[in-house]
Amino acid sequence: MGLFVFCLGFFLGSRYFSVEMSTRKQVLVESQEQQEQLDQQTAELIRLRVISEVDQQALERLQHSSALFDQRLSTQREELMLYRKLLKIDSVEDGLHVFNLTITPTESPSLFVYSFVIRQSGATLKTVSVDYNMLIEGQLDGGPVSYSLVDLDVAIDAVPVNTKLKYFRLIEGKLQLPEGFVPQKLELRVRPVKKPAGRRVWTFDWFQIKGQPGMLAE
Repeated sequence: MGLFVFCLGFFLGSRYFSVEMSTRKQVLVESQEQQEQLDQQTAELIRLRVISEVDQQALERLQHSSALFDQRLSTQREELMLYRKLLKIDSVEDGLHVFNLTITPTESPSLFVYSFVIRQSGATLKTVSVDYNMLIEGQLDGGPVSYSLVDLDVAIDAVPVNTKLKYFRLIEGKLQLPEGFVPQKLELRVRPVKKPAGRRVWTFDWFQIKGQPGMLAE
């Protein structure tokens, strides 16, 4: 009787152990499958995030390129209109002339963008070397002072500034005025290098030209 009970217990225990091991194996397999699925989902999520970031960066680059293109296109249109305007101006004497002088304020109260066109007129035109300079006179600390381009434009290393032109040349730059300086008058000087006698000087009231669409200085 005791042997029978022992055998029966051994049989039932072995069967229970076998079922338990089988269950554990099944759980382990399912756990591994779930882990693999989780890893796949995580990898897919990372991939989607990377794609999203790349797409966002591509969109930002496209928007930046589009803005630059629009800006260049606008500038080219303005220059084309200016060139057409200059080509229509014939009633001037031979020599050098200045057109479309502009002084444009910026967000900074002491920073201004300047531009003007030097044009050569004559029956027979050749490429010439031209010197130019700009003087700005005003008040600082209650006394009169004057500055030239080399003092106010960081892109200018020395004055007069030399350039070459056959028909006309667009000159552009930025003026950084000293703190506390009150500009009153602007003087523009232009001369052909080989013909100093052809030197010309134009004087403008600062407050009349500041922010205006373009002063004609024949």
